[in-house]
Amino acid sequence: MKIFSWILVLIFMVPGFTALAKGLDHKSNIDKLELACRNGKQAECTDLGDIYLLGKGVEQSDGKAFALYLKACEGQYLPGCTAFTRLIKEERGLEGNMAALLQFGCDRGDAETCFILGGMYMNGNEVKQDDTIAAKLFEQACDGDDAYGCSALAAMYLKGEGVNTDHQKAIALFKESCNSDNSLGCYGLANMYSKGLGVGKDLKRVKVLYQKACESGSENACQDIGLK
Repeated sequence: MKIFSWILVLIFMVPGFTALAKGLDHKSNIDKLELACRNGKQAECTDLGDIYLLGKGVEQSDGKAFALYLKACEGQYLPGCTAFTRLIKEERGLEGNMAALLQFGCDRGDAETCFILGGMYMNGNEVKQDDTIAAKLFEQACDGDDAYGCSALAAMYLKGEGVNTDHQKAIALFKESCNSDNSLGCYGLANMYSKGLGVGKDLKRVKVLYQKACESGSENACQDIGLK
């Protein structure tokens, strides 16, 4: 019996058998996740979606990952909605009821989904164009510390789209965004100082803000200061 035990130890020390054992363990884990997902466990659906998205032990499939994240999100599991939103943002060619799913995530405090949904309403993508709704969604995003949401809302106050024109609010929001090293916020604020909108013209500050915007990734700012 002792010899037989040692033989088993030696067998499983061989690389091929070790890999096989790991593969069986991984398949068993996937089977468990699939069963739990079928039984309405949304966290397991999301975990399984991650596996298909990355192709860990299965054939990689954006479509299967999408379906699993969708199921989790429809079951009101926020990480599932967040994962689904990530696929949308990466433009991986997936289709679904994006507006409803994004609204779900936004209502539960995911600031980035509020920003993306705001952009859909602003541009009329898959929803009826509505600047007022867009502004409210950008405000929710900004309140959730999404710098892009703050920049978008600032631009709406600057142009008077969906809200009344208010240069002071635009300045405050651009500043908030720029303080988070958001290139759009810094660039927008620079333009306001350049044109004297709500503030006195200040070309020295404009140069500093263009520089910061450029360093944060704004090609327009880099061109304006002659770096591109």
